[in-house]
Amino acid sequence: MHNYDLVDRLSKQLWDIRFRLAQSIVSPIPDHDKITTAQRILDRLVFLYFIASKGIIRESKETGSECGPKVKSLFGRIVRSSTDFYATLNNIFYKYLNSPDRNRMTIEGQQNLTLRIPYLIGNLFSEKILSSSAGEIQESELAIEAFDWSQLIAELNKYNWVIDSSQAAEPNDMTPAILGHIYEKFVIAMTKIKEIDNLEQLQTSSKGEIRKGKKKIGTHYTPPDIANYIGRSTIFPYAADQIGKNDYNSFDQFIDEYENDSETLDAFAKELQHIRVLDPAVGSGHFLMAAANLLLKLRKQCGDETPEYDLRRDIITNNLFGVDIMEGAVEICKLRLWLWLLAVQDSSQDPDPLPNLDYNIKAGNSLIGVSGKDIPDAISTDVQRYGQSISQYRADEAEKAKLNKETRMLYPKIKSQLDESYLKATNAKLMLEFQSLEEANDALVVGTDSDATLGLKFRQAMAEDLKRCLDSAGFKTWKKTAKMEVNLQNLNAHRLSEIREAIDNYYGIDHVILQRRPTIEDLRVIEPFHWILEFPDIFETKREFDVIIGNPPYGDLCNARERAFMAGRYRTATYNEISANFIERQIETLLREGGYFGNITTSSILANSTMHELHNTIRQNLTDVHTSVFARRPSKVFRNAEINVAITTGRK
Repeated sequence: MHNYDLVDRLSKQLWDIRFRLAQSIVSPIPDHDKITTAQRILDRLVFLYFIASKGIIRESKETGSECGPKVKSLFGRIVRSSTDFYATLNNIFYKYLNSPDRNRMTIEGQQNLTLRIPYLIGNLFSEKILSSSAGEIQESELAIEAFDWSQLIAELNKYNWVIDSSQAAEPNDMTPAILGHIYEKFVIAMTKIKEIDNLEQLQTSSKGEIRKGKKKIGTHYTPPDIANYIGRSTIFPYAADQIGKNDYNSFDQFIDEYENDSETLDAFAKELQHIRVLDPAVGSGHFLMAAANLLLKLRKQCGDETPEYDLRRDIITNNLFGVDIMEGAVEICKLRLWLWLLAVQDSSQDPDPLPNLDYNIKAGNSLIGVSGKDIPDAISTDVQRYGQSISQYRADEAEKAKLNKETRMLYPKIKSQLDESYLKATNAKLMLEFQSLEEANDALVVGTDSDATLGLKFRQAMAEDLKRCLDSAGFKTWKKTAKMEVNLQNLNAHRLSEIREAIDNYYGIDHVILQRRPTIEDLRVIEPFHWILEFPDIFETKREFDVIIGNPPYGDLCNARERAFMAGRYRTATYNEISANFIERQIETLLREGGYFGNITTSSILANSTMHELHNTIRQNLTDVHTSVFARRPSKVFRNAEINVAITTGRK
């Protein structure tokens, strides 16, 4: 059952809570960091609710007896007992769930409330270090004042917390899937807002719509039926292809034919065990969760009698992979996969430590970085060694600590080499635009020995004294514009100061344009994701992924630095539509020969004749292509979005 009303209602309520919590952070960090920090606190608190509903966190009596999963009363007692609820949360996050040596926590302020908190995994929650006007500050050190934590707990206590989404039956049942949809709406809103300069600009309407000033920020999320359909249309046919049984339209037809043929079913199940499924814009993990449930169902129907907990653990560690530019999305995706595993945990005993998903779900820029096809020969040996360590890490429980240390030592060395190699192969100029010379200062003083072009544009004709100043500085001047070819290493501070002073005295500047070669700092600020480094065991053994699914972002979202590094590498680099770049990336460099592709996108990119390079990419790389287009009538696919969408699947 999917409860759209609950998603919309809770989405608005959580936005209100985010605003209040963000406004209560008095530490001098940027407002944008305040809202994302508030979201992170809520995400982690919600995770505690789910594992408490399973009895994983529970009250421990002095007698040694323990209370069952009475989640609402438990958190009510915790918030009433805590002299500092935020400090209590941080202790649970960073000292108890992350530590094998601490299991019993007494809440400060009331000695008779003790919690049993089992160790789950060493890196369950990583504490973020934030930049502030007073220097770096750890998340747990943030000062939060005048926030009513009891009101937040009262709001969360309105819902029934159900860790297994398949068991939800009541209108107020809260599941990980619903929280994932809410987070997806948050991510889309934050992407459209881009930067938050002032929290006071943000507000919610009575319908739960987000507004920045007078601008409405539309949000939506992917319906479960879409993710399930794309999963069925890619995962089953891929596995069937591998055993030469690809004449069936669905798994139901296949199982009807071979239900008594154990040899065929075993071969099919073996392919499912080794399949590698990727979502390169994973968000909160909707498509990977759909893939997880499908793989679980198919393996069971093929006669796999592995205990369900072990089966789920195998799926999330060996079959599912995801990347997202937002660290918060990566954390939510991991939490959802862990909750899916814990949903079948025996409540009568503490769970085993959770599997490390750091090598499966990663943060980074999927569009920028070295793929498996263009690895430099000079570092191929290091990459191969690193990939072997990752493969051993996945397979050998006894050697995990040693191998983890080895991979952590190799990683920065290889990443630095790949950064340099990727930069060296970039030929395009970077064009940066600023509102003032002051704003452009950091980009102007960057250490590069290449020639650059500095352009100035004014709203009206320049005065003669300004033209003389710019002429003497080396500019060529026209009526409203000026341009200078300059080597940035030779642009000394005094000369730059003279130019700035002349411009500052003239109120009519419109913008400053700087064109230069990109630097290593330009690359690192956009978080390149080198696929051969991040998933070396996959690219070394199979070269690419077997199945790629997802809902890539859409719109003109690439910035100037990204465009400079994409130029010459993408046929779609000139398109102001990021979903076209994502499709090309998936099909050209991430999907293996014989692999299956499935995306939902706006239909306009498939119908727009100016996007012929994208269409050629699809035609030249995919066979058995199926595209279904959905208009807004009679019913919209995305409930709150006025867009026509298309689902495209195919085989490479």
